[in-house]
Amino acid sequence: YVVASVTGAIPGTLMPFFNAYVIRPANPALWLSIFLTVYFGAGLLCLPLWVAAARRFGKRPAWLASFVMGTTGGGAMFFLGEGDTLPLLFLIGWAGSSFGAGLFLAPAMQADVIDYDELHTGRRREAQYTAFWTMWPKFVAIPSAAVPIAILASLGYVPNVVQTPAVVLAIKSIFALAPATFAILAFAIAWRFPIDEPAHRAILAGIGRHAHGEDAVDPLTHEVLPPPAARAVDEPTAWFLDYFSARELRRFLGMGPGTPVRDVRRAALLCGIVAVGAGALGARSVTNLAADPGAVGVLAIVLAGFALAVGCFHLLRLGAAHRLAAGAVPAEVIRRHLGPAAAPVPGVVPAVPGRA
Repeated sequence: YVVASVTGAIPGTLMPFFNAYVIRPANPALWLSIFLTVYFGAGLLCLPLWVAAARRFGKRPAWLASFVMGTTGGGAMFFLGEGDTLPLLFLIGWAGSSFGAGLFLAPAMQADVIDYDELHTGRRREAQYTAFWTMWPKFVAIPSAAVPIAILASLGYVPNVVQTPAVVLAIKSIFALAPATFAILAFAIAWRFPIDEPAHRAILAGIGRHAHGEDAVDPLTHEVLPPPAARAVDEPTAWFLDYFSARELRRFLGMGPGTPVRDVRRAALLCGIVAVGAGALGARSVTNLAADPGAVGVLAIVLAGFALAVGCFHLLRLGAAHRLAAGAVPAEVIRRHLGPAAAPVPGVVPAVPGRA
């Protein structure tokens, strides 16, 4: 879902550039409005067809088909040139017809994931999942908008003039080929999505069995899941342990209670170093606000922002790490929480009792 969001973010930024400097119609503003109308109009008109396809063939196959249409239509735009307004109209209509699929198929598949989570936890956590799925595309949108513009500027882009062949080639490549590449990657990821319609029906049946206090079977792993109230680890403790990855918990079991605090501090420090270093590099590139900072400067600033965000995330985990180190959860409970994943980390020697 996050990877697929790139396929819309980049064209959304570069469509005016592609229209004005590659297609070069007589009235760029008018044709831009026509292209956008065709794109969104095709998406809305084809929405009922995607609904019917999802009911007939399933959500995942329909979503994969939409990737094929978007990838072929978007990638073919690379071969367009000056005056190709009608071919672009056709390709935009073809690619835009898949736009409607993303409006409801991805959220519908996300709802299946939430149902699967309820099968395991007994809770409906739409808010957490929605916040996560809403936040990450925004992180993607920042570099998707900033990096292409920086690349064009570094190649000599000048507004409102005929561009050099290098700039035109860059516009075509970034506008058409880059989104197609991410769409292929998203297709490969979506291909492995395991929750099809029979699995989803089994998930709902399992939730119903839990509601009656009965065991259920995970349709994906075939693991027997007791009702949440009858599980070895209570839900608040399990949520607390979710502050840490399985590897971090195994390191805690194998290397002593001080390990989580050290791991979190080390991760936060590393992110801080990257943020400061990248920020300094970006600041050196922006000595003059009237001058182009270049692709390196833009990438450095974006990297600094990401590193700062990840560093803050690790700092927010520091309190939980101290609680875990203080013995908030017994080691045996952690082993039950990890289950088969409780095997020691390769190369880690179990801690000697009494040593941190």
